[in-house]
Amino acid sequence: MTYNRITLRGYVGGDPDIKYIDPSTCIATFQIATHSDGFVNDEGRVVVDQVTEWHNVLCTYSLAQRAEELVRKGLMVEVEGRLSYRRIYTKKGAQLKYAFILADKLTVLTQEIRPEERKKEQESPNDPYGIYVAALNQDTENELPF
Repeated sequence: MTYNRITLRGYVGGDPDIKYIDPSTCIATFQIATHSDGFVNDEGRVVVDQVTEWHNVLCTYSLAQRAEELVRKGLMVEVEGRLSYRRIYTKKGAQLKYAFILADKLTVLTQEIRPEERKKEQESPNDPYGIYVAALNQDTENELPF
């Protein structure tokens, strides 16, 4: 028996990219960042720095619609699903292996954006999900590495 199950908890790197296949069917893709803490040895020297890793998430059908409503840049989410791979070909013909999480379950763990993002926007939190309205309408460029 084999088992392909993954659970990730991290911060959303950007608003989800929503694509409608037909009026009632959509997919949502977004990235989340996880990090592993570095550590210091007994002498006080840093042995391993904190490492941040980015993970691609794909949601389909009703889960994609839920992601469209709730998921925003800076929120902490937990994603459960299975790890999947696709092969992608570049314009030069090189073959790349692309990994992503095909989500079965999506849980928003924080109801407000991270403190760094909150400093940028000082608007009233009067929307139903507790997310600052101005953060939903950001037109600024992402400072993220993707």
